[in-house]
Amino acid sequence: MEATRRIGTIVAIYMGSMTNKELITSLRQIFNDDTRFTGEFVRSLDKDTLKKVFRSRVREVHPDLYRGGDSSELRRRHEEFIRLKSSFETVSAFISMNEKRKLAENAKRASTEQVRRDYYQSQQRRKHAQYYRGALPKRRLRLGEYLYYSGIVSYRDLSGAVVWQRSERDRIGDIAKMWGWFNESDIVPLIMNKRPGELIGTILTKNDVISGFNLRVLLTAQRKAQPLIGRYFLDNDVLDVRTLASAITRVRYHNLYYKK
Repeated sequence: MEATRRIGTIVAIYMGSMTNKELITSLRQIFNDDTRFTGEFVRSLDKDTLKKVFRSRVREVHPDLYRGGDSSELRRRHEEFIRLKSSFETVSAFISMNEKRKLAENAKRASTEQVRRDYYQSQQRRKHAQYYRGALPKRRLRLGEYLYYSGIVSYRDLSGAVVWQRSERDRIGDIAKMWGWFNESDIVPLIMNKRPGELIGTILTKNDVISGFNLRVLLTAQRKAQPLIGRYFLDNDVLDVRTLASAITRVRYHNLYYKK
């Protein structure tokens, strides 16, 4: 009776559409041995074992293998074989559900372990990173600045995000050429003679290739076309979507207090 209750609990967990009675009846039909039906036996039962026992039982009851002339025995064997086949299908379906459950549990366990490893790595990174500790500056802040001054991202993460954003955006010289403001042949000599650290915009305006107003237009176009800095924090698992969305909302409220 205790084994029956344990099996009933397993059935309820693994396969809600199958009743305890159906499984036990099917197991008895195939194995013909009630004493082995413990919870551990049911959990560890696999299809290879089931098929092996089923084939053995088929040889015992299959009507085509009967060599006698008793019609009642032949009919009994036929009915027994039908019940045996039905029981095999029932237990096989249970095993399939059990295997799926194990796969799901393993996947969940692996996912949980990955989350723990990620958390540990993030804690180690946070431990050795430089985080701002202090009040927010009393001025308008860009998102990256707000994340840093709020202690949400480290200085290293912010620096990495800024470098990434700048490397991904179009160069103002390429934008100007695309707009037809000058040809590449016009600026190659200027670039060849530029000093270390000198910006291309400074060179273009100093040599009257473009005006100061045009430079401001180019810088605005460059800034609007550059990738959003928040993408860096998401792609590199620095922040999750919820934290980033919350920070975007808060920085907007913060900037309401300061004029542009």
